[in-house]
Amino acid sequence: PALLDDVGLFLLTSADLVGYEKAFEHVENYAQVQNIWDPNDPAGSVWNRDANRLSRDELVRRRGDVLQAVFVFRTPAPGEYKATIKPRQDEVLRAMERWGLVGAGSNFRYPAAAGERADEGLPAEIPEGVGCGVAVKGPMEQPVPEIDLTVGGVDKGQALQRFFRHEKVKAYLNMGEDQEIDPEVHVAVFGDTRNDEPMFGPMGGSRAGLRVVMPHSKDETLRV
Repeated sequence: PALLDDVGLFLLTSADLVGYEKAFEHVENYAQVQNIWDPNDPAGSVWNRDANRLSRDELVRRRGDVLQAVFVFRTPAPGEYKATIKPRQDEVLRAMERWGLVGAGSNFRYPAAAGERADEGLPAEIPEGVGCGVAVKGPMEQPVPEIDLTVGGVDKGQALQRFFRHEKVKAYLNMGEDQEIDPEVHVAVFGDTRNDEPMFGPMGGSRAGLRVVMPHSKDETLRV
């Protein structure tokens, strides 16, 4: 079988949440775990299993609209992850390196970083480091086995730093334009997997004053 035949692909776009039709059962499991889809109340869910299920042609047509991709692997039986799923995740990551999608040899560049989409209303100045390569978070075991792919320079830590500087956020906190949000004093973060790691590290030179690892987490990278 092809490398990704049994791996689900979940996509966050600028307009909605979608999944590739192959191995779609893993995508729906991910949507359920993330509280995007409730099989007991499908009408009240963000997820629509028909509208959100894309064929290969539809996926290719919408490729320029993808903000984040998640490879979703089968949920293993208790104690099975390291023996069966982790090797599959490592195999996918090695293939991505061979294909030049990630790692030192990556030649991938997000169009916005090169100014190729300025006519679409994107900002003239892209934050430093954003759009250069693919950022990989994983392999992860929880909440389901996955590998996260985002645009280089885009992660939860970077997003929080931009959030801190937003004038509306400062106004809501009754802070003047010359005042700065200090992560050590004003910020608490909560996480359970490796994609939360950027929030737990330095943000603008300091770390969040309160950093909480969720009780169910097995990810030791957050406990440093």
